[in-house]
Amino acid sequence: MKRRTAEDWDTIIQDYMKSGLSQKEYCQKYHLNYYTLRDQRIKRERSVPTKKLIRITPEKSIPIMVPVDSSVSKIIKITLPTGMILEIPADMNPKTIQFFITTLWNLM
Repeated sequence: MKRRTAEDWDTIIQDYMKSGLSQKEYCQKYHLNYYTLRDQRIKRERSVPTKKLIRITPEKSIPIMVPVDSSVSKIIKITLPTGMILEIPADMNPKTIQFFITTLWNLM
């Protein structure tokens, strides 16, 4: 029996995820070892970087909000003192925008 490559396992796992079958059912249908598939899934899940929060160091200025026209819709472009640029839909609920900006500001 030919040893499966990492690419083979990626394809198998993607197919399993789309199948809607339980892992046990999928393994029985395609004659795979249940524990091997489980281990390969765990291995790939561990290799995905987890999201990390970063702290933005404040400078003595505030974010600048500038409405910008977009071909799809209007967006608000926020340039932070660090140079980071955030774009949010202009039609977003004003309370949500206020919460978003307050949260960002508190992180600084």
